[in-house]
Formats: sequence, structure tokens, C-alpha cells
Amino acid sequence: MVRKYSKDNNIRKLEYDEETGKLVIFYKSNKPNKEISDLDNADSELQELKRYLQSKGKKSNNKLILEEND
Repeated sequence: MVRKYSKDNNIRKLEYDEETGKLVIFYKSNKPNKEISDLDNADSELQELKRYLQSKGKKSNNKLILEEND
């Protein structure tokens, strides 16, 4: 689901900050990055991205990162 969502939405990197609870979506195109701070009230796809990052993301400081090639 996460890989399909990323491909369908032209995403190159996902980043979840455990300290702030923010999810940042980095796009391949010139589209501005998207920050989501209230994931508890976000749609189910965004909550799934958060869960996936928590289980599969690479840890860097307080951030969990998943890049296109991961």
C-alpha cells in the first residue's frame, strides 16, 4: 500500500519526526513539500504511512525516513 501510494503520488521521500509527530512528504516534482502535524485526525492512508515508517523507516536522530529506493 505504501509503495503504491508513493508511486501514484510521485513521492520521493517520507519523513516522520517522532519528537513533533509531524509527517513530511517530499515530492519528486516541483510540488511543495507537505507537512502533516495532526496525524491522529488524518485520513487512513496518512495514518498507514506513519505506521509503516514506524516499523520500516531508517532512524536518523529523531526522524524515521523512507526514501524512494528503500
